[in-house]
Amino acid sequence: MNTGESFIINGGNPLVGDVRVSGAKNAVLVQLAALLLADGVSILHNVPDIADVHSMIELLQFFGAQVVFDTQAHVVTVDTTQVAFALPPAAMLTKFRASILITGALLTRFGASFFTAPGGCPIGERPINLHMHAFKSLGADEIIDGERHSIVAPADGLVGALCIFDYPSVGATENALLAAICAKGRTAIYNAALEPEIFDLVNMLRSMGANISYDVPAMIIVEGVERTELAPVNWTVLPDRLEAGTWLYAAAITGGNVLVHDAPIEHMYVVLQQLDQMGHVVEIDEQNGVVRLKGSKKYSAVSCKTMPHPGFPTDLQSPLLALLSCAQGVGKITETVYENRFLAVEPLCTMGAQITMCNSTVTVTGVDDLIGAEVEGKDIRASAALMIAGLRAQGITRVSTGHHLARGYERFVEKAQALGADITVAK
Repeated sequence: MNTGESFIINGGNPLVGDVRVSGAKNAVLVQLAALLLADGVSILHNVPDIADVHSMIELLQFFGAQVVFDTQAHVVTVDTTQVAFALPPAAMLTKFRASILITGALLTRFGASFFTAPGGCPIGERPINLHMHAFKSLGADEIIDGERHSIVAPADGLVGALCIFDYPSVGATENALLAAICAKGRTAIYNAALEPEIFDLVNMLRSMGANISYDVPAMIIVEGVERTELAPVNWTVLPDRLEAGTWLYAAAITGGNVLVHDAPIEHMYVVLQQLDQMGHVVEIDEQNGVVRLKGSKKYSAVSCKTMPHPGFPTDLQSPLLALLSCAQGVGKITETVYENRFLAVEPLCTMGAQITMCNSTVTVTGVDDLIGAEVEGKDIRASAALMIAGLRAQGITRVSTGHHLARGYERFVEKAQALGADITVAK
């Protein structure tokens, strides 16, 4: 078992009540990195108090940024006036996946940058070739020294270019944006990722003074500006659609009745439709960002394939797998984004789920109930899946998550307890 946090869950209680969604992890991390582009004091609101945010703050502070995080108000204030180029230790960069997003911002600010192979969750290869392809398209050179990659811009700066991705990678699109924002001329990012978090980043960069537009098919256009034209920003991070989905699944698997507040409904249509098809009652108040989920005790299995947005998100695949474990009938999930994303399968089977794997597809035959067991969550989303499975299971489930759950979910246990879950932190 991992060291770190473990939780004791006494399952069987339907979740009932209200839960509020925190700011989006997959948006705020790159937005924190983007603050390095401009000199001065920026403020981010609706920042989730999660471990990965603290890791990014630590990285910004290493470069000389003055950062204050009011965790109660969920506000981060960042003063980049004294930021200077430096080489952080590899351990700081490999702690979390999003450290690689600092690369494009540093390249724009200092004309030089670096990265190491990203860390975080062991969900498969995280190729850096698309990131490097973006930087090289803009004229940067690469120097490889062991696992550290040094990126150097030409003496006269980066130059706008056509950057064509063979896959719409979210991280590579974000790094391309941060590098192109001050490149000379026009950059066209072709086959760009168009996740909601990308749009939130673009809108924030526009507020800072960037000149960014969209074109079809899946193209982001960046007209370079001088870095001195970029200004600090006061920005509110969009709500986390993945956390919202997780609470909806938790309500569904327990047969509960939960109101999820601050849900980014316009980014969740596929998930909401899927829950409706399973037989759960889904009531949507789009104007106020509220979803009520009334879980059916007998719900039907569904099948799906993970895809880039607006398809079914890979980050909800593990929580859906837990939900399907107790569905009536047979469901299938095909994973197309990461080759090692089925980390919840083995521990769910330990809890009595009937799941078989064949290459990139899992087949789930629903059972009447799961049985409490001692299990380990090996990434953020698998940890969440095992937590909500434990909420349904008969008896006691002990979930060891290392530090993964805290990396992606703010106050998961406290929010679950407020809904009636019987969870305690293991001693």
